[in-house]
Amino acid sequence: MAPAAAQTTTAPVSTQPAADATGASIRDPWEKFNRKVDKFNHAVDKVTMKPVMQVYKGVVPGVARDHISLAIANLAEPVTAINDLLQLHFGNLLKTVTRFGYNSTIGLGGLFDAAAAAGTPGHVADFGQTLGRWGVKPGPYVVLPFFGPSDLRDTLGLAVDNFGDPVALTYMHLTTTQGAVRVGLVITDLRVRLDPALQAAEEAADPYAFARAGYAQHRAALVRQARGEAEVLADYGADPAPADPAPATPPSADTPASATLAPVSSPAPASVEPPK
Repeated sequence: MAPAAAQTTTAPVSTQPAADATGASIRDPWEKFNRKVDKFNHAVDKVTMKPVMQVYKGVVPGVARDHISLAIANLAEPVTAINDLLQLHFGNLLKTVTRFGYNSTIGLGGLFDAAAAAGTPGHVADFGQTLGRWGVKPGPYVVLPFFGPSDLRDTLGLAVDNFGDPVALTYMHLTTTQGAVRVGLVITDLRVRLDPALQAAEEAADPYAFARAGYAQHRAALVRQARGEAEVLADYGADPAPADPAPATPPSADTPASATLAPVSSPAPASVEPPK
């Protein structure tokens, strides 16, 4: 269960497409329903994931949480590799495969980002981004129960990435103990990293609109990245990816404003370059 992206307010429901900070149109024809789902997600988060996050942060030292985040990101590398291939980014594919092998061995199962220390930083590719890279439009904005902000394209992408995750299919299926542990850690880690963004959204005049604009901008930036356009992604108040306290230091990363739960995903780079 992922946290809601933002607390819903009683702001009036618009009948026209919303615009983000860049002036781009965000189609939200289901805004009235989306706001109700957003409110539900926030209520669920308040009594479930937020207390779990607080206990997790209170019990697990920050250094340990950092290494857990790195291990979670390492398990997401196979999904990134598949999408690198589908995007025809063979340079990135080679880097991803190298990172997964290096970090899974030298990095002790991903607890240390040894590959980044050796000069091979990570990146993220998902199926929603892959669809966008080949011209599929995002479609209407939608807030998914438990998962948070999305759109039709990314909803399909989320399903494909999760059901096609090689790690889950071969070793960490949800029905196994290790699979259940992985999902639990992914959700908790995601909630910790999203907390600053969620707090920022709650302080906005209209938290729902804030989360919607942040999500749309972030996903559009990732699609432009996949098409080869370099840019810097805004962090929307999210924490950067944990710095590895060991000699192997991972790349800086941010968390998207969405609370979309993708157990096979890892944080998107704060600074992205055209794929090779």
